[in-house]
Amino acid sequence: ELEPEMAADPLLPEVCWSWLTGALDARGLSYGEAGGTVTRAGSHYFGALSARRPATQIEIRASWTPKEWRGGIPDTASHLMAWGDLLCQIAGLPPSDLSDAAVVTLPQRRGPQVS
Repeated sequence: ELEPEMAADPLLPEVCWSWLTGALDARGLSYGEAGGTVTRAGSHYFGALSARRPATQIEIRASWTPKEWRGGIPDTASHLMAWGDLLCQIAGLPPSDLSDAAVVTLPQRRGPQVS
């Protein structure tokens, strides 16, 4: 849900889209074919729901193609982390330092696991 002042901003869709490209760029990721929509939806309540105040939501739908990285394989994990960065920004969390020592990276698990 957005604050009324932010919801009324005519530049809101462009700003939201820049959050996505900014998250990808902040991680130094190479991508192409970025496309998507930013949708602003407002709700006004009536009848039994009239006690609710009007609300506005924003929805970002996006797709892009990760460029090949090492060995011709895209670094999809970093792209997923950039998407997570975008979600954190939308949720209002402060930006994190990409080298934050408080965050522990789990080792990648490939192939069969032996217990």
